[in-house]
Amino acid sequence: NCGKEFTISPKAGTLFPGQTEEILIGFHAIEKEVFEKPLVLEWIDMDDILAEKKSLEFVVSAEAYEIDFTFTFPTGDGIDFGVVKVAEGAEREFTITNSGKYKV
Repeated sequence: NCGKEFTISPKAGTLFPGQTEEILIGFHAIEKEVFEKPLVLEWIDMDDILAEKKSLEFVVSAEAYEIDFTFTFPTGDGIDFGVVKVAEGAEREFTITNSGKYKV
């Protein structure tokens, strides 16, 4: 079981002599969080030559993050230019801050 955030494909199969198989591990999270999931890959031989299952333990890890900005306006929650004469311009400023963990 690899949890709801990780998917593995294929989960079972037969590997013939000389054959190579790619294993795809996918990651999809719906909340920001750091994940570390121990996995165990197990295999047996089809002819029962090996006395027991063989296994490989490894960890998959991922971090899901959100893009988080803070907008600061001089007054209220927007820009108000008020009354501006035709052919004259006006400028206003507001700030945007990256409140997240990574650059975006």
